[in-house]
This record gives sequence, structure tokens and C-alpha cells, in this order.
Amino acid sequence: MAKDVNLKWEWPADREPALKYVVKVSSITKADGGWFGLKRSPSIVEGVPKPVNLSGHIIHGDQMTSGQSVTLTLPELELVNISQGDIVALGMVKKDTCICLKKMSAPDEDLSDWHCSSD
Repeated sequence: MAKDVNLKWEWPADREPALKYVVKVSSITKADGGWFGLKRSPSIVEGVPKPVNLSGHIIHGDQMTSGQSVTLTLPELELVNISQGDIVALGMVKKDTCICLKKMSAPDEDLSDWHCSSD
């Protein structure tokens, strides 16, 4: 059975994705802020403002990731018109670091011209 993978969020900062994953969204939930909300603190490097967890399964990825369950913690403001059951593309700079996402019209939509800066 495939292992669940936790993905990190970073803003693009003029970077483009090295990998693109296509994910079917199974749930979107409010992220746990930890004891006293410490994980949401702006002074914590991995702190994300108004964090939510987007969970789903990778439909298309590389040979090692296809079929895996993933959870991405990201700022709520990045979830533009995305909800449970949608298909999204995740722009990845590393296998565990997402820098952008977009709602897709179909799982086989051509992503060759999609860049983080063109959202």
C-alpha cells in the first residue's frame, strides 16, 4: 500500500515547478494549529496564515508518486474555487514542496503551458 505523503507549501518567489502532480481532492479541512496556536505563528518558519489541509490522491505524477495519498497544508487564500471532488494541479519544486496550484477542467488537461506565474 502506498504511503501517505505530507506536502509543504512555499510561495513561488519567481520559481517554476520542476514536477506537476494531478490530484483528486478528497477533503479540505482546517489545519491543526498545535498547542496554543503555535504552528500558525508568523515567527515560525513553517507557519502558514489561516492554514487548511487539502487531502487527496495523486492521479498523475511520476512513477514513484502516482496513486499516493497526499495532504498539503496551505493558506486558505490559495484555494480559489477549489472544493472536495475537484481535480487540481500541484506545481512542485521538490517531491514534498508545492509552490502553486490550479483547478483543472479535466484530469487529462494539458499542463505544458501552465506556469506558477500565469495563474
